Amino acid sequence: MKTKIYVITFLCIVIQVITYAQQASTPPTQQAANLSFWSAYADKLHLSPSEKKEFLSAHQKISGASLTTGTTVTSNQNKPNPYNPPNTFAGPCINIDYENGNLNGWIPSSGFHPGFNPLGCCPNPGGQQLITSGAGTDPAGGFPMVAPGGNFSLRLGDNNIGGEADRIEQTFMVSASNANFTYRYAVVFQDPGHTVSQQPAFRVEMIDSTGAQVPCTFYNVASGGNIPGFFNSQSQPGVVYKPWTNVLVDLTNYIGQNITIRFSTYDCALGG
Repeated sequence: MKTKIYVITFLCIVIQVITYAQQASTPPTQQAANLSFWSAYADKLHLSPSEKKEFLSAHQKISGASLTTGTTVTSNQNKPNPYNPPNTFAGPCINIDYENGNLNGWIPSSGFHPGFNPLGCCPNPGGQQLITSGAGTDPAGGFPMVAPGGNFSLRLGDNNIGGEADRIEQTFMVSASNANFTYRYAVVFQDPGHTVSQQPAFRVEMIDSTGAQVPCTFYNVASGGNIPGFFNSQSQPGVVYKPWTNVLVDLTNYIGQNITIRFSTYDCALGG
């Protein structure tokens, strides 16, 4: 079951690009996608018989006709620390509002819901990150796919299945010009009715140069009924959504430091 998120971030003042930090790549490793491995992993997660059936079926669809076929994945072990040292200049925000019509300045990555694949999110480059434009509306929520006042937004995730996770992030140096940081987001969830830890989910993080969360900025929500701010779709049963929502973050205490803003989406853990 999928989650689909629309995101736009912007600053009170647009600042000129100087430079920005890049992350090192991670060497790939091999992991065999075979029935015995995933069956044992399902047992480790204490899945019920019906949950295990959905879980194994999803892995079979991913690997092709047979679960005995090997798949290539990228390990997140020994991954270098993605956060810049406090005194390393990461540069100002680049294309923070997507108004360049592309992903310049952002780092897209992908992986899996950790309950579906122990590799978790998100060791692989790329993923489901789509720039949206025009006057279209989301078919489930009816809200505009571009945040009001802008020409472009980002859609993170898609309508496919497979226990996937998608992420996008950017590291920037906080200055007096960008310390009042605002982002907007809208969420569309399918509600498969699993346990909370298995449901599709959306997460927002703001992380300082030591890897610590900026206080009061962490947001994690899983699909389900009666979530504050969410509504039931009138056109698609079993789907809930949250229309465009503004979030203002005061980063004044972090002036002169690097901050990473990160958005992540997760399919349901059973992959169906």
